[in-house]
Amino acid sequence: MRDALARLEQDGLLRRAPRGYRVRERTPEEVLDVYEARIVLESHAAAVAAIRHTPLDLARLRQILSEAAGATDGDQLWRCDTDFHAALRQAAYNSTIAETLYRLDAQMTVHGPYRQRRSDLAAVTLAEHEGIVAAVAARDQELARGRLTDHLTRVRDLRVTALLGGERTRRS
Repeated sequence: MRDALARLEQDGLLRRAPRGYRVRERTPEEVLDVYEARIVLESHAAAVAAIRHTPLDLARLRQILSEAAGATDGDQLWRCDTDFHAALRQAAYNSTIAETLYRLDAQMTVHGPYRQRRSDLAAVTLAEHEGIVAAVAARDQELARGRLTDHLTRVRDLRVTALLGGERTRRS
């Protein structure tokens, strides 16, 4: 148990408290830092996926898009979004980048304000994901990188705005 708690602290999910551990909440600035790293790494993964993907990877991405298009609730949309990013990372065939991105995802999971998937933005997210898949399918590295960067930048801004309760951030 101690080893597991120490690992969660090391991964930035917990912090030591006077009596045990507490879930670590991040400041808006820390959220921006996490997204800065995520955007660089995941946009690179998208560019690499444009070259390394297999027909099976492309079929998996398209299947997830189809499921997202038919999603009827926020939880289903959230799962499709999570599955999409996991499949895109898989298509890059770089386990180091994928593992680092999963750790960054875990750091963001503890943030309540944007945890629930906003179904009013589902069409925007689906269109962005479709654009990313089209770039990957066309084997256009720079277009895949750019579309993924634009997508995550929008999501970052939404998440920080939610965290601030509608206030504008100093670093954007």
